[in-house]
Amino acid sequence: MKFQTLAALALAALSLAACDDSTDSIGDAITDKVDILTVTDSSFTATTKTVMADSVYSRSAYPYLGRVVDPETNALVTGNAMMQFQTFSNPGFIAESKIKTTDSYGRKVPAATYLQLYFSTFYGDSTAPQKLRVYELDKPMPETTKYYSNFDPQERGYVRKGGYEVSHNFTIADLSLSDSVRNSNGTTHGISIPLNDPYTAKDGTKYSSFGSYLMTMYRNHPEYYANQNQFLKHVLPGFYIKTVGGKGAMVKIMAGWINMIQVKDSLVKVYDSMKKDSVWETQQFSTSAYVSMTPEVLQTNVITNGSELKDVAADNSCSYLKTPAGLFTEVTLPVEEIYNGHATDSINSVKLTLPCLNSNRANRYSAYTLPKANYLLILPESKMKSFFENNELPDGATAFTTSYSSSKNAYTFNNISGLIKYMYRHKDEEGYNKAIIVPVSVSTTKTSSGTTVINKVTNDMSLTSTRLQGGSTPLKITAVYSHFAK
Repeated sequence: MKFQTLAALALAALSLAACDDSTDSIGDAITDKVDILTVTDSSFTATTKTVMADSVYSRSAYPYLGRVVDPETNALVTGNAMMQFQTFSNPGFIAESKIKTTDSYGRKVPAATYLQLYFSTFYGDSTAPQKLRVYELDKPMPETTKYYSNFDPQERGYVRKGGYEVSHNFTIADLSLSDSVRNSNGTTHGISIPLNDPYTAKDGTKYSSFGSYLMTMYRNHPEYYANQNQFLKHVLPGFYIKTVGGKGAMVKIMAGWINMIQVKDSLVKVYDSMKKDSVWETQQFSTSAYVSMTPEVLQTNVITNGSELKDVAADNSCSYLKTPAGLFTEVTLPVEEIYNGHATDSINSVKLTLPCLNSNRANRYSAYTLPKANYLLILPESKMKSFFENNELPDGATAFTTSYSSSKNAYTFNNISGLIKYMYRHKDEEGYNKAIIVPVSVSTTKTSSGTTVINKVTNDMSLTSTRLQGGSTPLKITAVYSHFAK
């Protein structure tokens, strides 16, 4: 072998060592007498099984609403949500003297008020009728509370007894609109829930509608609209929106606000054909005031799954991933086997591939199919809770993400050597070699140098189903080692 080749290999080895913690080497392999780098690989097997996800950490910027039948299991999956709203020091209310609408209490009020929820992503039948019920919250949701998908705000006392409550029927394709109007919206759809029923505040004051309450509170206490905390504490803690009827579709809410339509008189200049000149006329116009739901304000998902998932979890011919809050895959990694016989080697990489299988249950109960998960996270089972609660990111040491490859019909973790090394250091602990594979949603951003980096990882709360090779069929795992020979 030429000297230049040996030098290049040595430099490559040193680069690999520089990228690893020095404690990640097996023995003191690198010395000042190195002249040949030897690279070897070995194959092992890992085993997997499906585990039930009792609940998942569910703080999310984009809640899901609706109810669908899982086409593989016939299980009902229901999405409910708690929502809070952001306000501004000036939400857009016009002067009381300019408002034309007066209610039975003599107050100048909005002509109509709506809770408007917008979405572009949905699953299921766009014509399936469903029913939502909106409940007023009794108190704000503490930011410090760790909300999981099985959190029931009614059982936990967050819904105000005797508070505002309104029901609304909807379809994704709003059949009350003409075809031309409906098609003009493109991919954006909306659920518009009227909030025009009478409202009684906690202090006993009666209002003709929820919008009348919000407008009157602003007039009497503009300081309550100065910031989010004041608004949540003194005006509106939020809503709990629950799916109470129908099934067939689930939507991902991307934006929402409470829209209060105000009617006012305005002077406008119009052309008078009789006078052959432009004249000023008083005409009525409508304008909106609103408080909005934004990602900066706490939103949480409340998910329920049917008991039929237990039958799927018991299938040992494979392993499953199902979201939201459904099924995970647990993998037992051959940690000691990977280290055995390599006491003086460095572990350069450990590769794990998860081939996908076609569902053997698909379309059993529905004409629709669930998509595969886009991203997966692997990490020690013992670290899953803290990872999501603390908003951690994949670190290349214990937590790794990968995405679905349609060309390979598989997920590949190209190098989880850091995870293997971490597990080996903790081999005296129970369950040290157990990792959990979880479907996740991944957000990215670009640095000033143009590099794309992950800036947020959350539990995937969308509808997905993935069947993986595994269970009674072991998975192949490959380790690559290197050492310098004297």
